[in-house]
Amino acid sequence: MRENTSVFTVIKSLAWKFFEQGGVQVVQFIIGIILARILTPYDYGAVAMLTIFTSLASVFVQSGLSSALIQKKDANETDFSSVTIYCFALAVLIYGLLFFAAPAIASFYNMPQLTAILRVMALILFPGALSSIQLAILTRNLAFEVQFYASMITALLSGGLGVYLALHGFGAWALVFQQLGYQVFLCILLWFLIPWRPTFSFSYVRTKSLLSFGSKLLGATLIDTLYHNLESLILGKKYSAETLAFCNKGKMFPLILINNIDGAIQQVMFSVYSKKQDDLVLIKQMLRRTMATSTFFVFPAMLGLACVAKPLVLIVLGEKWAPAIPYLQLYCLISMCFPLQTANLQAINALGRSDVYFKLMLLKRLGGVVILALAVILFSTPFSIIWACFATEILAILINLRPNIYLLNYRPLEMLRDMGPNLLLALWMAVISYSLLFLLDTPWLCLPVQCVAGGISYLFFAWLFGNPNWVYLVDKLKLVIRPTR
Repeated sequence: MRENTSVFTVIKSLAWKFFEQGGVQVVQFIIGIILARILTPYDYGAVAMLTIFTSLASVFVQSGLSSALIQKKDANETDFSSVTIYCFALAVLIYGLLFFAAPAIASFYNMPQLTAILRVMALILFPGALSSIQLAILTRNLAFEVQFYASMITALLSGGLGVYLALHGFGAWALVFQQLGYQVFLCILLWFLIPWRPTFSFSYVRTKSLLSFGSKLLGATLIDTLYHNLESLILGKKYSAETLAFCNKGKMFPLILINNIDGAIQQVMFSVYSKKQDDLVLIKQMLRRTMATSTFFVFPAMLGLACVAKPLVLIVLGEKWAPAIPYLQLYCLISMCFPLQTANLQAINALGRSDVYFKLMLLKRLGGVVILALAVILFSTPFSIIWACFATEILAILINLRPNIYLLNYRPLEMLRDMGPNLLLALWMAVISYSLLFLLDTPWLCLPVQCVAGGISYLFFAWLFGNPNWVYLVDKLKLVIRPTR
């Protein structure tokens, strides 16, 4: 009885997280299409050039301590208020640094107009500091229904603001205020939707204890964010704003799916792992199930998206964005690697081993920087940067194998059994879907036929060969529809 209730709670939380991620991604996707048809690749590239700086700043303010609050079993009111004060103080310091560094950054890109853009974009640090604590509270309580409503309303409001400004000739500023508006609207909505209010109570001792976990997680996230934005820095500096825009626009499609599928699963499971952190056997069982379930959805989604990339871009974005097609396909391969890493990393964090997480991230990203440097030196095409990112993800999977064994007793052969059947099914589906490109020339006809044929073939083969994840999901769906009383 208790086990069924627990399973039902997790599945319900996953469903709400999927709704939130999916709903926001759909809204932002539609807004992105409208903006892409109004704005130019240069506008997108100009804003993307600054993403590395605002992303790194946001990591300092929002990451680490919020995860520490989720992981800590006995977190109380003093913990939440102390972290809030700490994050706001950090936001003031980092914003000041970015404000005075903005002219130098603009000079680096030889684009003086970036000075003002960066100074405004960096304002997201202040609402982000508060909303990260608010979201941590909701995640601790598995209150993903509230996150759904807040995120959906926020996406609509900020998206509407961006479209309005784009239509009135604001260019790149439309994208800036869309991003800033999202953080401001989210912070305001969560203020009214949850009862928690920060106080001026600050405990150095409790903050220090949270920092012992959060600082390592912050360091790991910082390294990861720096690495992932390094490609944008190189593309924007070595090539052009347009090249960076095509890359980012191609990346947008797989990231929408991967954030909605794998991202939702991992965010929910981190909270669940944390509640069960004393039971290593149960943690491993949940980890294996998470690995199998996420790859069951991610593998066909990414390979299917790569197959339909050409008609999708031509229909959705238009001919001027056609150079984004190969970037889209390459990022689909990169995104397939994510669930093979994130599932076990979340379990390691939930066990309180942020030190291991930090060492893993440092080792993987140092290897990635070396691979990226070799790609820049040896090749002249921008696609070499993306292939280097793919090689880094493969390296990261191999590096993760050792802690999987000694911390979780999760062996490579078990991982292969969990994800192997899903990969074979997805490859069969991709062959069928991609072959239709040679039979159908019209994008408007090819895209729906590919999607339908790919989806039906994947589910048919899953049923025909009795894929264990298909059987499991069907059984759990029946449990949700008719829960045990």
